[in-house]
Amino acid sequence: MMVRDNVEQGSKAVLQTSIRELPAGEWRRAPYLGGLTDSFWRKAEAFVPETDITEEPLSLVPEVSPEEADLIPPCSVLRFRVERGDIPSCFVNFEAVSQAPVHWGDWVEAILGNPELVHILRSSSALEPIRRSVELSIRRNNANVDLMVSRWSKDTHTFVFPWGDGGLTLQDTAVLMRLSTRGSVAFDPSNLSSADARMVDRLRRAYTEAGKHGSRFDREGRVRAPPKSGKTSWGCWLRYFFKDLPPPGTEPPAEQAAEFYGKMYDSDLHLAGFLVYWLSFFVIPDFPYEGPNQTVFPLAVSIARGDFVPLGPLFLGSLFHRLDQVHTDTERGRYDLVSVVHTQFLMAFCFEHLPSLAPSAADLSWSEEPRPWIMRWSGASSTKSWGKRVDDASCFLPCPYAEPVEGTLPTSFFSEDDRIVDFQTDGVAVPTSCLSAFAAACPCSLPALCAEGPRAVSYRPDRVARQFGYDQGAPGPAPPLRSFVESFRRFTRAFVGELSEGYTILVLPRNDQETFFTANNRLAWRRNLDSFINYVCGVPVIPAMSVVYHRDISLRSPKARQPGWRDKSTYWATSGTTPTPAASRGITIAEPISTVLPTRVTRAKAKE
Repeated sequence: MMVRDNVEQGSKAVLQTSIRELPAGEWRRAPYLGGLTDSFWRKAEAFVPETDITEEPLSLVPEVSPEEADLIPPCSVLRFRVERGDIPSCFVNFEAVSQAPVHWGDWVEAILGNPELVHILRSSSALEPIRRSVELSIRRNNANVDLMVSRWSKDTHTFVFPWGDGGLTLQDTAVLMRLSTRGSVAFDPSNLSSADARMVDRLRRAYTEAGKHGSRFDREGRVRAPPKSGKTSWGCWLRYFFKDLPPPGTEPPAEQAAEFYGKMYDSDLHLAGFLVYWLSFFVIPDFPYEGPNQTVFPLAVSIARGDFVPLGPLFLGSLFHRLDQVHTDTERGRYDLVSVVHTQFLMAFCFEHLPSLAPSAADLSWSEEPRPWIMRWSGASSTKSWGKRVDDASCFLPCPYAEPVEGTLPTSFFSEDDRIVDFQTDGVAVPTSCLSAFAAACPCSLPALCAEGPRAVSYRPDRVARQFGYDQGAPGPAPPLRSFVESFRRFTRAFVGELSEGYTILVLPRNDQETFFTANNRLAWRRNLDSFINYVCGVPVIPAMSVVYHRDISLRSPKARQPGWRDKSTYWATSGTTPTPAASRGITIAEPISTVLPTRVTRAKAKE
């Protein structure tokens, strides 16, 4: 039984929906399962732990015995749940940023032409990533992103491969996105000053008002009576806070106006409105993804004042939540769904750490000014299948940023010599660069912003220690999960004591440090692989059918919440896929919105 909102009648009506038994093959079909490119289980079964390792490991966090190691729960990985038959494969539309929207570059140019605003953005360390947002364009490959997301563990927040796990870190965030790991202001949206609260309230009123402003220009660039807009889209927000401009490539008649200034153009809210757009679209995308995200209003007000907020931890924590949400939405909704996972960052991470997947990197040596590392991949997309390569341990490059690349901005995470950090001796100053490198490598909690409210998520760099130049030992238990505020302030200057708590003297490895897996780690990983195999071969545990409302935002997709909607591009595996014993059982579920297609590969392009 499903519950849907009967919008026309203004009441909730309980509707009986058809229940049918899906053939097992349809239940478990997914583009990342089976086939010649899927080598996961072959590599997992062939994995033999190497135990004759005599070198003393270089570690930041002490390792534990193989029996005490913190293993990845198989049920935390979407691929394994689909493969066992717990939940069906759902097509995921990744709708987050691929490139800058229309007229964003004009707005950025206007902001950067104002010295006062440039000073504020430089003080908040937002200037460089804002500049980057205009040019950066990385075309997403839905199938390859889907492959990576299916390997994500929502428990450890790492990707699962047959050889071990790898993951997104604060180091990747700082180098690729130029978002600071540490700052000076511990942002707390639940504890705003009266002045900030008034600014946030004005932004909320502006959000409602902006939705009423359609463009005065038609498709040919001629002025017309502005149409009524039903929602606050990206275009509505830009027109309200900046300008109403004709479509690119059009030439408005000489006798008419070429632009109209927005109501908030000269107001004290202008910079905050600009930052709302930037944060919502380029940094912390959320739902509804068709327009600005009200969750970032307090953050935009803080940055507009010049506060140096460490955006790196907030970006990464929010991304972790989005990756977790794909698993949660698949389990609960069982519909084709939409995700706002930041695919630009995810694809750039894969290109850097798995070079064999990457297209040719752009040559940045011509640039007059050094550019962020992620610009090496601007305009690029990989059409290669990632299946076999991600499962090959030799293809993974733990430290891609250890050696400088001509034309890119330098990174302080690595140096030519080992760096000693002393937290126990009073009066010894630790360089800022060392504190940032140390903060990125420490297991802790990360702050996250989402439509459901502020929260904290687990951060486990101890599971991917080789990415920081350390040797990978058997990981111990995760640190306690802190609150949003506690997680945030750990990355600020005033709370450096919380950052270094429990550490005395440590080493930050040099850039040419060779890394290895310890014997304990290899034995623990064999145990983990066995748990994966046993889980997938086990009896499916099908979650109880959820009561889902027709306009329930937790389904994430406004289109999928409409009866009869089909996604833009539906993929079904061929009927030749051999089901596992677990998947061959008869399973009864509610009929999904994406109706079953003929047993052939289909890519349907539905016009919106």
